[in-house]
Amino acid sequence: MSPGSGGLDESEGRDLPANADDRPSSGTPRRVAAVEFESSWAGPLPPPEALAQFEAIAPGLAMKLVDMAVAQQAHDNEMERSVLRWEGIRSLGGLLSGFLVAVLMILTSGFVIYHGHDVAGAAIAGATLVGLVAVFLQRDRAGGPPSDAPP
Repeated sequence: MSPGSGGLDESEGRDLPANADDRPSSGTPRRVAAVEFESSWAGPLPPPEALAQFEAIAPGLAMKLVDMAVAQQAHDNEMERSVLRWEGIRSLGGLLSGFLVAVLMILTSGFVIYHGHDVAGAAIAGATLVGLVAVFLQRDRAGGPPSDAPP
């Protein structure tokens, strides 16, 4: 083996006898090689070859794995539908609440102005208008409605 190579040279591999009994007894060091194989897959199902091996080990196991993957996918789809449904309800609730607050503040400012407090009524109306504009500007910058959910 050449220094620093960390592996066998081709010539060194050819020097090894085919049978352990053919080795010279002169104390030649015995070389042992180990091969490790690891297999993995991404996704709910293994590749077809692995499914076939599972089926050979325990008949019916491959079908159980497929059934489990189908059930998990159905569950994931239902959870996603549920999340989307509640996000829609939450978004609509926020819009309706914002509209109700804005209308109430405009009515309050009109009431205050009607009773002779022009500056206070104008301040209430102005603050309401500034708040609404700020919410819509924030929404446009964020690319959608403000959300407290993690990305």
